[in-house]
Amino acid sequence: MSQRSAISLWDRHAQQLVPATLVDALDTSDVIQAALSWRPLIEARIQKLLADGIPRSQWPEHLHWDWEAKASAVAGLLAYQIMGIEGEGALQGMMLAATVGKVCHIPSQAGRPLVYIHFLATSPWNDAEFVDPPRFGLVGKVFLAAAIQLG
Repeated sequence: MSQRSAISLWDRHAQQLVPATLVDALDTSDVIQAALSWRPLIEARIQKLLADGIPRSQWPEHLHWDWEAKASAVAGLLAYQIMGIEGEGALQGMMLAATVGKVCHIPSQAGRPLVYIHFLATSPWNDAEFVDPPRFGLVGKVFLAAAIQLG
């Protein structure tokens, strides 16, 4: 069962913090629903990049991420967690983290367990590469703080 924590996001339109929710464990259906809602903006961005003749090597890496496949691949595996941030009735971002199997390499912490963030994405409407102006800020920072708390 997932836990929910109250957090705040920066509403770029209203220029103020607004309430949102950090969900520590999304299920596959939540991820699929979010990916479907993100898809039209992602596909529009891809079409614009193609029309502008931008080489694929210069495209944002996250354009090709298949969150549905990622969720299916880690479903039921305790070492992985897909977290989400909900706000205004939609997922504002997702993060896939591994909580076991990785160790620190920094000499002062060598060999200690490490939380590893495999993927972290904000929804397209929060990304200036997709819309102007983007909707919410702080999505990535909230996820990084949550990953630190997992450690």
